[in-house]
Amino acid sequence: MADTRVCDKFNMDNDCIMAAPCTPMLDNGDVNLEGFEAYADNMVTTGINSLFVNGTLGEGMSMTVTERKAALEQWIKLKPDRFKTIIAHVSCSSIRDTTELAKHAAGAGADAIAVMCPTLFKPSSITQLVKYLKAVADQAPDTPFLYYDINVLTGVIFDTGEVMRQCKAEIASFSGIKYSCRELGNFEAAQLESENGRYKLAVGAVDEMLLPWLPLGAHVPICHSLMGTIHRATREAYQAGDMKAALASQDSAQKVGIIKRKYGSDIPISKAILRMMGVDMGPVRLPLQDMAPEAYEQLQSELKAVNFLP
Repeated sequence: MADTRVCDKFNMDNDCIMAAPCTPMLDNGDVNLEGFEAYADNMVTTGINSLFVNGTLGEGMSMTVTERKAALEQWIKLKPDRFKTIIAHVSCSSIRDTTELAKHAAGAGADAIAVMCPTLFKPSSITQLVKYLKAVADQAPDTPFLYYDINVLTGVIFDTGEVMRQCKAEIASFSGIKYSCRELGNFEAAQLESENGRYKLAVGAVDEMLLPWLPLGAHVPICHSLMGTIHRATREAYQAGDMKAALASQDSAQKVGIIKRKYGSDIPISKAILRMMGVDMGPVRLPLQDMAPEAYEQLQSELKAVNFLP
C-alpha cells in the first residue's frame, strides 16, 4: 500500500505567490475587519494568490487570541475566487494559546498551520523543539503542519535539515518549512529532506533575495503584500530561463529594499507604502511606531524615483 501522509494533500504549485499580509487596524488600535476586503482585492491585482496570515508582518504576536481568530476567519471568508491557499500562523508565548489557535485554524478551514520556535523559554535542542511542535500539531492532526523557522527573531539557530528529518519521523501531519532565515546552506540542508517536493519549502527571507533561493529548490516565495508584481515577474522569468529578465526584476526588488531599510522598522514602512498604493492599513501597535509625516513624504518620493510608485 502507498505511504500516504497528510503532507500529500497540501498542494502549493509552481504558480503560487504567497503574501504575508499586514493586519488592517483602526485609529484606536482595534483590528479593522472591514478593511480586509479592499486589501485582499489589492493583493489579487498584483498577482498574489495565497496568504500566510497572522505572521510577523501581520503583527500576530501583538494580537490577542480572540483577535487572531477573528482575523483568520475574515481571511478565510474572503478566500473564494481570490486565494488558493491560506496558512495560519498560530504561535503564542503560551503553548495553551498556541494549541487553541491550532484547533481553531483547523476548524475554520485553514489549509495549513505554522508554528515557530518559542521566543522566551527556548528549546535547548532539536529534540526538545520537535517535542513542542508535535504537541501543537497533534491538536490538529488532519491539517498540514509547517515549522516556521525565523531565527533572526527567535534567536534559536538549529540545523533546519535535521529539524525537518525529526519532524518527518515524529509528526504525522508535518508538511514542510516556512523558512525566513538568511542562511542559504541551512536551507539547502532542508531541501535535501524535502523528498523532491513532497515536503514544501516556502521561503520568506527577504524580498530582494528571491532569485538566489529558486535554484536551491524553493517551492513558494512568501513576500510582502506590496511586492507581488515583482516576485511574480522574477519567478516567471527564472522558470522561462530568462536570467537577464529575472535579474532585472530582482534588481527592482533590491532598489525597493535599499530604500525601505533607510527608514527603520519593516512593518510600519510596509503599512505606509500600502497607504501610498491606496490601501489604508491604519496604525501599527506599540512598541512599533508609525512613520512621521515628513519621513512618509520622503519615502514616497524615493519610491517614485525608482518607478515603484506612479
